[in-house]
Amino acid sequence: PAEPGILRLDTPAGLVVAAYRQEGDYVEAVRITNVASFLHSAGLVVNCPGLGALTLDVAYGGNFYAIVEPQENYPGLDEFSVADILKYSPLLRRLLNETGDYVHPEDTTIRGLSHVMWTDSAKHAEASARNAVFRLRGIPLFYFPYFRRSLEETPRQSGLLTPNFGRSSRFGMVLGQSYYWAINRSYDATFAGTWYSDRGVASQIGFRGRPTANSSFDATFHSVKDRGLKLSGGRRLKQGGRQFTMRGSGMMPGGFRGVAEINYLSSLEFRQAFTQSFEEAVFAQVKSIGFVSKNISTFSMNISLLRNENFQSVDRGDTVIVRQLPSMEFNSHDRRILGGPVPLWFDLESSFGLMSRTQPTFQTRRFVQRGDISPRLTSSLRLKGFQFTPSFGVRQTSYGQRRAEGSLQGVDLFRNSREFSLDIVPPSLARIYEGPKWIADRIKHVIEPRMRYRFTDGIDNFASVIRFDDIDILTNTNEADFSITNRFYTKDLQSGRVREVLTLEVWQRRYFDPNFGGALVPGQRNVFRSTIDVLTLSATPIPRTLHIALVGLRDISSLQTPPMDRRAIATRVCPFDPNLIRDAVIRELNRDGQVYFIHNVVHSIEAMADRIRKLVPEARLIVGHGQMKEHQLENVMAAFIRRDADILMATTIVESGIDIPNVNTIFVNMADRYGLADLHQLRGRVGRSSHRGYCYFLLPPNRPVSTKAAKRL
Repeated sequence: PAEPGILRLDTPAGLVVAAYRQEGDYVEAVRITNVASFLHSAGLVVNCPGLGALTLDVAYGGNFYAIVEPQENYPGLDEFSVADILKYSPLLRRLLNETGDYVHPEDTTIRGLSHVMWTDSAKHAEASARNAVFRLRGIPLFYFPYFRRSLEETPRQSGLLTPNFGRSSRFGMVLGQSYYWAINRSYDATFAGTWYSDRGVASQIGFRGRPTANSSFDATFHSVKDRGLKLSGGRRLKQGGRQFTMRGSGMMPGGFRGVAEINYLSSLEFRQAFTQSFEEAVFAQVKSIGFVSKNISTFSMNISLLRNENFQSVDRGDTVIVRQLPSMEFNSHDRRILGGPVPLWFDLESSFGLMSRTQPTFQTRRFVQRGDISPRLTSSLRLKGFQFTPSFGVRQTSYGQRRAEGSLQGVDLFRNSREFSLDIVPPSLARIYEGPKWIADRIKHVIEPRMRYRFTDGIDNFASVIRFDDIDILTNTNEADFSITNRFYTKDLQSGRVREVLTLEVWQRRYFDPNFGGALVPGQRNVFRSTIDVLTLSATPIPRTLHIALVGLRDISSLQTPPMDRRAIATRVCPFDPNLIRDAVIRELNRDGQVYFIHNVVHSIEAMADRIRKLVPEARLIVGHGQMKEHQLENVMAAFIRRDADILMATTIVESGIDIPNVNTIFVNMADRYGLADLHQLRGRVGRSSHRGYCYFLLPPNRPVSTKAAKRL
């Protein structure tokens, strides 16, 4: 020691200074400077006068310890590592195994900081840093001019949280402040308020707790007192509302587990106006459920209460509400009842509940009895690498009310069905490749084919069933699935680590009974269990997706809420009127916009262009159509985008893939000759900014319009 109680070590990694105390044959540092150098010096053999040959050890326990002990049976310095220290140092292992008052070494709030001074005493324990850098895997993430963290176990403290402020295109200036109240060790609450300069004031209260070791709850209430969204003419549309969410769970006597989730939403309009995420904005379901469950071996028992509200639109009252008051289930997952080369498993689904459904068009009784039981037998066998899994089951469902001729009748209904399915899994194909080093040493490609056939029969009263949940949309079906799954794995030979990096599945389902046993009703909404996992998305109702909705094979939902600041397109169906065309073009030019004029006849498009030039001589007009050479058409479109022209006279080549926000007026000549999808696509070329778009479907003044064309228009 250079002086009593101070150990100065001039190590290859830098100077380490440690205050120490000696206990028997080792010295424990209680204050260390230049921790980075100290850590790099782990395992260093040093000579200290009066103490002899010593080894510098390091221990992680929230504090860093320097353990200096006699040099005996240690490897040389070049072979040392922290793992070696843990292996060879019994004193260090003893310190690491001590329980008590230190931060866990994986606490990332203090890990990775350089130039940290650690203090450990009977009165105070803390870590402080100046000019410190926090690194994650060697990458610098944060710079701390000064950092301090207490290492003592202290209770939570009440106080103000970090305020938030900013500007939103939806709400104007935003200013928010929150207060955290640490009630006691089991309960806390958060109170928050937010001011929106354009809309009003929002408030939020959060309350959570852990009453017992096996129970917890978390509740949140959010409300907005809205001044209203500004509309034309100085009017305001008020969209404020309230939302409440509570989740809780706990263990009950007898091994039962209770779970509750309560959700309340005053209106879908409120959610869409003030939510902060797209996922929540498009979620139109509000579900509350509470249940008690217990599992014994392969069996499970559940008693539940449920309220499921589905908002059909932003209009208040346009909802479908389904209730279970209550429902009891007794189920068993696959239970082996026969062994041998052809094993046999048994599973069971059964339930009984009091149901109700309320919607604008009808309302069931307050309590409609529904019972359901479905036993099933499943087997499995292998043959020359093929896996065959046949399954046979029956289902019987009874209802205390039924639908008949557009009304509800208090007459019992019984439904019986039989179901057979067969899964066939052929052998997988696999091949291993040498991988590029930047990916992995080895790449394995596995191809997994799969086939499944399913047949359901016996349901001849589907139209009489009241729909409460997926049990009630079971129909007859005769279908087969075919799929090929490609999986790609990588392997690092040095570490032996294997990862699945990519999965690609091509899947097809074939329906051999397109009427689903007579359940399909053309022109009405049809939702079946066989098709519920098929989702079709379409930006516009093109024929192949619109047709399956019109015939009733698939349900259709329309997203009618436009993006923020988007205004509805003003659409007119009118005869070809030169005065109307000139006025509309001049209006668009006066607001510094551009115009589409669609004339879908190539041989007469130049003549129509000359007519429009004479009609609006102050406008610059160019022509583009699909029979032009590629570079010519490209030059025309580039010039129009550069705003070298005011009017683009074109065929329907612009109906898809064109997005020019400055074009907000479109004329479609001879509109009675276009299909419904074409009309939708063409109209969608305008109104793609905050300016209102105008669409004119022009009809020939001297030719009658057919009945079908009139319906399309």
